[in-house]
Amino acid sequence: MAVPAGLGQVNMVKPGEPVERHLSSDQTFREWSHDSNPTDDVKRIKVCRVETVCKMRYQEGHTPQTRVRNLVLPLRYEDENVSISDAFTRQVRQALDNLRAKQGVTVRFIGYTDDAPLTGRDESIYGNALSLSKAKANRVALAMQKILGLPASAIESEGRGASHPVASNETAQGRALNRRIEVEFWYDDPLQELSDEPQLCPDDVEETVTRIYDPPWGSIPKLALANGQPIIPAGYAADLHRALTDIANRTNARLRFIGYTKNERLDRRTASVYGDDIGLSAARARHAMDILMQDPLLSGARSEHEGLGYVQSDDVVNAGFIQGEESFVRVQVVYDERLPLDNYEGVDITRLTQELRPKSPYELNVMHITVDGKPIDDPGRSSSDVQRCTDVALDNANIHFHFDNLEARRRLSVAAHPVAVAVGDPAVGPASVVHFRMYNNYASFIKRAEIRIYDQQQSLQAVPLMTIAVDDAGLAEWQPMPEILGPGSRTQVRAARL
Repeated sequence: MAVPAGLGQVNMVKPGEPVERHLSSDQTFREWSHDSNPTDDVKRIKVCRVETVCKMRYQEGHTPQTRVRNLVLPLRYEDENVSISDAFTRQVRQALDNLRAKQGVTVRFIGYTDDAPLTGRDESIYGNALSLSKAKANRVALAMQKILGLPASAIESEGRGASHPVASNETAQGRALNRRIEVEFWYDDPLQELSDEPQLCPDDVEETVTRIYDPPWGSIPKLALANGQPIIPAGYAADLHRALTDIANRTNARLRFIGYTKNERLDRRTASVYGDDIGLSAARARHAMDILMQDPLLSGARSEHEGLGYVQSDDVVNAGFIQGEESFVRVQVVYDERLPLDNYEGVDITRLTQELRPKSPYELNVMHITVDGKPIDDPGRSSSDVQRCTDVALDNANIHFHFDNLEARRRLSVAAHPVAVAVGDPAVGPASVVHFRMYNNYASFIKRAEIRIYDQQQSLQAVPLMTIAVDDAGLAEWQPMPEILGPGSRTQVRAARL
């Protein structure tokens, strides 16, 4: 920086010259506002700095239920046939024995698949992973009901497709772990209470429950089968279109085709093609869906299908497994509703999004478990949880920070405060002391440093007007004197490493 002598002042470098400045510790930052409406090329996202918690309460007239998981190891499967092992049966029976004192115990079998595209017979019969997972769970539920001798009301099944993987689908081992049937046990718990404080929201808040639309103008008849082919009445597509129009404002309004078979033994050829009655009914449901969805009135409509075999009950829980004597395809108009709290019914949930305030680790539970910064036991998070969450978010966004100190460029400079002082008549008084602070990025390699004062017209190879030693902390002081600088002279300050 340039230092005018005499009645001058200490200025920064000459106008137009680049300079690097460091704010002094006693200087305040200047604040300015940021545009709250960023342009399309600027996106701002709060990462791991907000959290969503839930306040839950039971509705009047509903009996609380409790879910118990992880009592039985998941049942893995490799192909069409799910082999039920003795160990799996023994674990389910033992869990039921442990819960025999509970009321309203229900065993729920939940099927999952990997994310591999369906091929061959699975693709032709089921079409997607969701239908396949439902069929897998249904088969296991029917088999376990028979093995354990349970009433129909004590068995439930559902499929969730490739959602909630427990391992990576990038490897064969991971896909094998994701192909599974999980078991949950539910029972009535009238004494269960919900905390008044906000809690962690349920894991499956994005899951939905499917509701069946019952048109007030008339029911939708089932499709009879003749030699495996659906018999479609006149005007059937128009009725389906009318029902879809009625619920057009609902979430994911669609048609569901459910195939049923009569309770009879399959011949060898049919069994070799479809596997069992569930596979046969799923194939017939898909065939009926393909035919009807070609009607122009249903153009653009969404549809799905599944097969339930010879179990022809709309309400398995209350009515049990009803075996029919005829084969047909039932067509339903359905839509989705969000189902929080793992299929709990009768629970009001209020979601609250708030600013995340990290807590001290000593304020949290002694046994505090988080996965990638997300707590699984209580809503509290420490600064370490926030940092882990941020790291995972950056990695998922493919944003990487790299630092290699071998590639770092050397930096050596000096800051002065005040940036301007008056140097005048000594009789008036001495000039203000100028404080220097050196900064660099290789302090361990510096043995000694000094600041050299030059006249602006001097060569940097000449003898400086003043040499100021820099202490080990990188600090130095200088009091400009007119007799040293000379009247009307201009000086420069240089930092050098020796």
